[in-house]
Amino acid sequence: MAKVLVVDDDEVTRSVIDRVLKFEGYDVATAADGQAALDAVADSPPDLIVLDVVMPGIDGIEVCRRLKADAATEPIPVLMLSGVTDRDSRLRGVSAGANDYLSKPIDREDFVLRVRNALRMKELHDQLLARNRELLAMKELRDDITQMLIADNMRIAELAAARDRLRAAGPPSAAEPPGETPHA
Repeated sequence: MAKVLVVDDDEVTRSVIDRVLKFEGYDVATAADGQAALDAVADSPPDLIVLDVVMPGIDGIEVCRRLKADAATEPIPVLMLSGVTDRDSRLRGVSAGANDYLSKPIDREDFVLRVRNALRMKELHDQLLARNRELLAMKELRDDITQMLIADNMRIAELAAARDRLRAAGPPSAAEPPGETPHA
C-alpha cells in the first residue's frame, strides 16, 4: 500500500484529502506546515507528497526545493496544491521540482488520477533502480569471474610452458634417478 504525505495548514483541506486518499486505499500521513513535512519525510519517507503552496513558516515551494535538492528524497513525487493558480505560481512550483500543480478546491476524480499516475511513475522509478542495482551486482560478478578466468588461463599457460620445457629436455637418463642431479 502506497504511503502519501498530505501537507496543508488548513485542517479541513487536510481532512478532505486524507479521506479521499484513504477511500482509495492509500496509507496517509499528514503534516500542518513545512517543517513538520520535512521532519515527517526524514522519519519515514512517503511514496508521494501532496503539498500546499501557501503555508506559514516554510512554504510549499521551499519544502519542495529542499526535498528535490536531497538525493535521498529527490525521487519522491510532489503534487503541489494551491488556491493560487496564476501562471507564475504554477511555474514557480514546477521550477522548484513539483511533478504536478493542482488547484484548490480539488476535483476528486482528477486528483485521484494524478495521484495514481504519480505513484505509478514512482513505482517504475523504484523498479528501475532495483534493476540497476541487480545489473551492477551482475557486472561485479562478471568482472570477478573474468579475473578468475584470466588467472586460471595464466596458470594453465605456465603449466604448459613447464611441460614443454620438460619434454624438450627429454626423459631423464637411467643413471639419473628422477628428481636428482648428478654429482660432480
